[in-house]
This record gives sequence, structure tokens and C-alpha cells, in this order.
Amino acid sequence: MSLLPLVCARRPDDEAGVSWPVTSGKRVTDLEEHFRARLIIQPSGHWRYGTRVNNKGYARICYGADREYAHRVSHRLFVGPIPDGYDVDHLCCLPWCVNPLHLEAVPHSVNIRRAYRVCGAKLHDLTNPANYYVRKNGGRMCKPCNDLRNRARFKRNESRNDRQ
Repeated sequence: MSLLPLVCARRPDDEAGVSWPVTSGKRVTDLEEHFRARLIIQPSGHWRYGTRVNNKGYARICYGADREYAHRVSHRLFVGPIPDGYDVDHLCCLPWCVNPLHLEAVPHSVNIRRAYRVCGAKLHDLTNPANYYVRKNGGRMCKPCNDLRNRARFKRNESRNDRQ
């Protein structure tokens, strides 16, 4: 088994633009090895790729000249190709999870519809109208999350007033 060179580019003999992983100081043979080397399996059954996530909670993978979301790479490696125009939906509602059993390729419209069922951080049920406000712009705001934010803001302001 030969090791690939460490470069952030496509090798001339690669087929149809296939990119290979780049790591810091280590040589790897293929994308799956690169992916598995950074996989952290949680006791809860969730898989985490690496230790960093972006501001929306998604892990990214860099290989070759490309950057891609780790959950999409996981789906391609362990489930199969993602059809054109499809998103990879997290059935567990955790954007950092890359467990292929928690991922499903769905049309964008289905992914958006599913996203509106729960709020992001606390997974409050947004199918119940009692759990959300409708904003002037048509968007929804989760009532329980809004209450938590208001309580935290009240405590911060209260502690500032105590110091004065």
C-alpha cells in the first residue's frame, strides 16, 4: 500500500477530480482512513468528527483542495452517494453528529420541513403552536428558548445593578 504525498491539490493520475486527504504531518492512504482517524464515538451513540465545529455546529473536513461538511462525507463513505439536489438530514437533530445511522439523504424541501419541527439548541417541539411566536417577518421564535434568554438577561442586568 503506497502512501499519497502531502499536497493540497489533485494528483495528475487521479480519476475525474478525486481528491485525497491532507493532514498535518501525517500521510494517509485514503479519505476513509483520514475520516476514521479523527472520529470520536460518543457513549450516546453519536459520532463526532474532530474537535472543532463551525458557528452553526457543523464539522468540516479538508482533503485535497476541497472542504466539505463531515456529515456529507460520512454519508458518502458508509451509506452511498448523495443524489443531486439532496441534503443530508440529521435524524438526531445534532449538526455535529456524523453517525451514518443518524443521517438520511432527503430533498431540500423535506430537510427544511423537518428543521421547522424543532428549535435548534434545546429541541423544543415546534409543531405545537403554543410553543412558538410568529414574528412580523413570518419567522418563528421558540417560546421556551425566548423565556430562557429573557431570564438570563434579567439576571445579568440584576447583577450589574447590584455592582453600581
